[in-house]
Amino acid sequence: MGSKLEIMKAGNYQFQKFEQIAVADSAVAFTSSTYTLTDGTLPSIVVFSVTTGNVRIRMDGTDPTTTVGTVYVKDLKPYELKGTANIQAAKMIRDGSTSAVIDVAYGYAA
Repeated sequence: MGSKLEIMKAGNYQFQKFEQIAVADSAVAFTSSTYTLTDGTLPSIVVFSVTTGNVRIRMDGTDPTTTVGTVYVKDLKPYELKGTANIQAAKMIRDGSTSAVIDVAYGYAA
């Protein structure tokens, strides 16, 4: 079975890139080499789900800590983050002692 990129369309966005991000005890960001299209287009929206453990996210480009940042709770409905600048600035770290996995879909203006 070969791999195939499936493009989904929702509202005014086409979701063309997907990834899973492991979030542990060091701050991580959405992966620019994954979300940048070959023509240089950047995403307008990110839809993500948090699994395994909760995470803290800061949207100002500063690394969150295990006590500073907005908590995103695992296993809730998917979260949305809009705006290229916010996507580029967002950084995540686990909240507590359990690492998390973030399932991410990147959307581009249709």
